[in-house]
Order: sequence, then structure tokens, then C-alpha cells
Amino acid sequence: MLPSPEYLLWIGATLLAGYVAALGWRFGVARHLPLLTTYLVLSLFAGLARWVTLARWGLVSELYMYLYYGSDLLLAVAVYLVILELQRALLPAQFCRILRRCSLAIVSLWTVVSYAEIWKSNAQRLMPCAYELATGLWFVSLGLILLLWGVQFGGMMPCTRK
Repeated sequence: MLPSPEYLLWIGATLLAGYVAALGWRFGVARHLPLLTTYLVLSLFAGLARWVTLARWGLVSELYMYLYYGSDLLLAVAVYLVILELQRALLPAQFCRILRRCSLAIVSLWTVVSYAEIWKSNAQRLMPCAYELATGLWFVSLGLILLLWGVQFGGMMPCTRK
């Protein structure tokens, strides 16, 4: 079992995601960045579902494993879409289209290679594939964040919306 400080941190981070989503909805950020609000709500529900499953069936249960890796994949896809939404809002359309296609090609290639590696093993394929796909999406999302940060704060391209 997890120690009490880790439970408190987990529940605190989960409730903070819900609080930020509620603030975004209240102040109108959800209209301009709906996928960001959707990600925060998904994060809230995933965290609460993980906590309830952990408390009821334990850390070593198969249900917790399925829920954890499934929700991690869902959150990774949501983060990827949020970053694409932020790119659309901040970058010129031509640059954004090229970046979106390249990142989607990288994710697709990563998925095919990962699934080919998993296919060779005789083990269960669903959870390792979800893990590999989520890892790939987190990796590509991190690269897109760094690229977006470099473009905006490095002075390489002016912001299109003020």
C-alpha cells in the first residue's frame, strides 16, 4: 500500500485538476481552449477512478492495471490533442500543419514499431501496446512542447494572436 503522504498528494493533485477545470469554465477559458478543459476533467475522473480502484481492490489487482494503463493512454492522447490545439492558437497555419503531420507520422511509426516488438512475444498484447503507445505520445508531446516553447520564447517566430 501507499503511505499516507502519497495518498494525500495523489488526491490533492486530482482535486487540483478539477478545480482548475472549474475555474477555466467559470472564467471562459473553456470556450477558447476546450481540449485543455477536457483534459483536466479527464484527469480528475481518471485520478478518482484509480484511487477508488486502488482502495477497493489493491495495487496488484488486474483491474487496477487495466484502469491505470487505459487511463494513461487516454490522458496521453488528450495531452497530444491539447498541444496541437495550443499550436493552432499560437503558430501560423502553414507551420502548424507541417508540425502536425510530422508529429502524427512520428506517433504512427512509433506505434507500428512498438506493436511489432510486442507481437513477437507471446505475452498479453493489449497492456504493453497501450503502455508503448502512451509512452510514444508523451515523448512526442514533450518534443512538441519544447518546439513550441522555443518558437515562442526564442524569438524565432512572432505570435499570430494577441
